[in-house]
Amino acid sequence: MLRLFLFILPIALLDGISPIRIGAMAVLLGARRPWMGAGLFILGTLLSYFLLGVAVTVGADRALRFLASEPRPLVYGAGIAIGALLVVLGFRNLRARGPARRPVGPRVQGPGGAVVSSLALTVIAAPAAIPYLAAIDLILQSGLGVPEILGALAFYCIVFVMPLAVLVALRSALGPRSATLLSRIHRMVSTSMPRVIGALLLVLGLLMIVEGVAFFFSRPLLPVS
Repeated sequence: MLRLFLFILPIALLDGISPIRIGAMAVLLGARRPWMGAGLFILGTLLSYFLLGVAVTVGADRALRFLASEPRPLVYGAGIAIGALLVVLGFRNLRARGPARRPVGPRVQGPGGAVVSSLALTVIAAPAAIPYLAAIDLILQSGLGVPEILGALAFYCIVFVMPLAVLVALRSALGPRSATLLSRIHRMVSTSMPRVIGALLLVLGLLMIVEGVAFFFSRPLLPVS
């Protein structure tokens, strides 16, 4: 279980560095009463992402058991496919020139807007949640029981919202003076981070492909169970 957590920890951190979510948090933290809105945004993101993971995991597990009595080859085959997608996304990020296009998302206004925005962003970004799928594939490979799977998903989601929690900590420590810093962080994530994330996605994708191929030839190189 600990080994699995060590594998999904960097994936969750990578997934959590989202320009649109960081931008929304910067807006919330710039309000007169930032704490309730920021807290609800983090809570909404945490719960909605966890429920998304549960839905995907349950659906994938049932589909695999329906298709085959021994689902592990299908799980590793899915890992190869997800790894290929990560490699493609990594190359696209590395080849990107200039700042990333400003993402389109719901406006964040007040506590109610924070909750709605957190849920909407999870739904909008779900088709592009390839790192989350990679982590879910690792979880399914581990052969854990239901309580352990839920625990692994909860761990992933907690790590996923840590970048947002760091912004809240900065706002608390620096007060109104943090506005400039938060703006710079958002700009850096939107412009410089895509290439860094692209390199990490490329490495992760290659590892997943190698892991899947190794399973079919002998045994997994990176057993997580």
